[in-house]
Amino acid sequence: MNRARLILAGTLALLATLACGLLQTPSPETGEPAEGEQQATATPVTLEAASQESETTAESLATATPVPLPTEPPLISAWPLAADLFYLNDAGQIWRQPLAGDDSAAAAVTRLDLQILDFAVAPGGEWLLYRAGDHVAVTSVDGFSGQVIASELATPSAGDSQPVAWSPDATRLAYATPEGFQVFVPVPGAGSDFAIFDAQEAPLSGLGWSYQADWLLVWRTDGTAALYSVDEALSLRVELGRINGYAWLRDGRLSFAPAEGGLALLQPEDLNSRVFIVPQDRFVTLPVQRLDGTLAFFVHSGNPEEPGFLHTGDPLDFSFRPESNVPVRTEGMIWNPIGTRLLGRGESESATVLIIDPLTGSRATFDAAGVPLRFGWGDPLPLAVEGLRLP
Repeated sequence: MNRARLILAGTLALLATLACGLLQTPSPETGEPAEGEQQATATPVTLEAASQESETTAESLATATPVPLPTEPPLISAWPLAADLFYLNDAGQIWRQPLAGDDSAAAAVTRLDLQILDFAVAPGGEWLLYRAGDHVAVTSVDGFSGQVIASELATPSAGDSQPVAWSPDATRLAYATPEGFQVFVPVPGAGSDFAIFDAQEAPLSGLGWSYQADWLLVWRTDGTAALYSVDEALSLRVELGRINGYAWLRDGRLSFAPAEGGLALLQPEDLNSRVFIVPQDRFVTLPVQRLDGTLAFFVHSGNPEEPGFLHTGDPLDFSFRPESNVPVRTEGMIWNPIGTRLLGRGESESATVLIIDPLTGSRATFDAAGVPLRFGWGDPLPLAVEGLRLP
């Protein structure tokens, strides 16, 4: 409840800084020769050879071991989802798929005249940050309120990535620009004032806030990543090199998988704090922190494009262990917000959403409205708690 109030307060504080410019926004048979038949050409040697060949064939047939076909894992139900799912389709529209029900309950949440390039869901799941054309804006999911954050940006070329990110505390925004990225930060104690930090950077494929919103990871299209501190100024602090994936931990540390192999933990302000949970002789993808604090990720013996196996790790004692012997392809997949199932697009150019249970390999699918290009999650349901039984 306290976190919900803090998120709501953070969202309201951010929106309060946006005071103007509202936008509605798949045997042979054998036998003895019959009497009277000519047998001049038949010799004992030939008959013996034929008999031996027949016996060998029969023996081979008797000892052949059938090859069992692989057993497909059982199907699972897609419903309910862990949280409301938002997706951007190939028509440039954002759709909301409620966690309960089925795919018939999905509905568009952005205007038909907008061609969205990328989006992020605010904490609480009731606001969206998006890039469309030459501007970046926020809009309520019900469509009744909105605000342009940045305008007159250079229109990106077709296919260019334009990531946007809303901080977990709901107070800060980050979005890519043709020259790098910008960060939108309300000024404490200054009413509706805000600051916009501008950074020159190489083309970006992703942006990720720490839980405390004091660090921002930028992931470039060449696979390299860097950390910026966001305080009174925006400063480039750490170059991480090429990575296969990352996850911010709730205690402020960063978990990341270097492209050379392994899974490391790092305190952003202390480069000497780096510790490897998984050694660098194997590749790791899709790290995530679960609600119980453990890390879940996939270990690949070959390269990351090959199937990997689910493992879990403890960020406190730096141990890890295998959780499943089911191979899973992780390319193009994301975790649900509680780190229990994977989600991604079905076959290429398919309007199908694929869900995988990495423990068993079981799968489920449902239809999307158009081909889904990007996914985002709302907040998961609160954990069930057991209260006192009333008499």
